[in-house]
Amino acid sequence: MRGDDMLKLAREAWEICNELYDCVMRHRDILSFGRLPPFKKIPVKRILENAITRGKQSADRDDIVVSSDCLDGLWTIGADFELISALGNIISNAIKYSCSGGAVAITYKLEGEEGKLTLCVRNEGDCIPSEVKEKALKGTYRSNRHLSMGLNIANYVIKQHGGSLALVNRSDCTGTDAIVKLSCLREEKTNKETPSD
Repeated sequence: MRGDDMLKLAREAWEICNELYDCVMRHRDILSFGRLPPFKKIPVKRILENAITRGKQSADRDDIVVSSDCLDGLWTIGADFELISALGNIISNAIKYSCSGGAVAITYKLEGEEGKLTLCVRNEGDCIPSEVKEKALKGTYRSNRHLSMGLNIANYVIKQHGGSLALVNRSDCTGTDAIVKLSCLREEKTNKETPSD
């Protein structure tokens, strides 16, 4: 093996170690204790806005537009930092594997007044091979020289919230949909007037 090849492999190994360290440090509470903080009522729009912000730099770099149609008045019960991290991982992954100049769209569907919220994170890019999809949700995997624990951690957090995460390739092979299901509440609309003095 030539010196240049060895140096290239050493750099790749260093990058992988850095990715793993960064991932572990970001999620050390979940990885260490395996439990989440007490749950509370959180606006879904706030979770999504914060999650989108995490991937903004890489989206801007590759001219990828990230959009969400989530409305005010939708709430979920959970741990806010952990849900933001989980959805941030899913959105960042969608950005990472989108075509340059493409788009990542986050849409929602609500089933029942106090039922399930289905979020769909849709990207434009290559479909995920089936063997990678299985590994991505179950553990650490390496694809295209990237080490990832993000989707595995997202899957764990969402399951702890009584939800689910599925990766679905579109039939025309123009990208992948990450389907997240969570419990949801609608904000009650009240017309309370403030008493005047």
